[in-house]
Amino acid sequence: MKYIIVFILLFSAITTRVNAQMVTYLCNFKEGGQMEGGKEYAAKKMPVLKILLDKDKKVVKDIKRQFDPYTEEKDIMNWTHNWDAWSDKYSLNLANGHLEMNGQNKTSADWTKSYKYVCTKFEKKPKAS
Repeated sequence: MKYIIVFILLFSAITTRVNAQMVTYLCNFKEGGQMEGGKEYAAKKMPVLKILLDKDKKVVKDIKRQFDPYTEEKDIMNWTHNWDAWSDKYSLNLANGHLEMNGQNKTSADWTKSYKYVCTKFEKKPKAS
């Protein structure tokens, strides 16, 4: 009986720790666009981003992909996502919820993009037992 109680307490502590280490942000597009060949193109509408911070692994995920590990500077988290010919850099200000994404085409020096989002921390309510 003692072992069962210890196991339940340990399992509960581990589960609580895992849940406490995941933070979700819902990010709504605010403004942005891209520059190509000296011409500027506004972004008409960008999808809502759902960002999940895994504080145990220090990685950021969204619906489609997992990004490079993030770094922290006071209230700002930075991470990147790199493809063969593209690179995006993200910066999330945890104090005011602003997310900025800047990217560039590695094969063309005259193409860049910049988008700004406003993010809100999304907390799931605990399930009733």
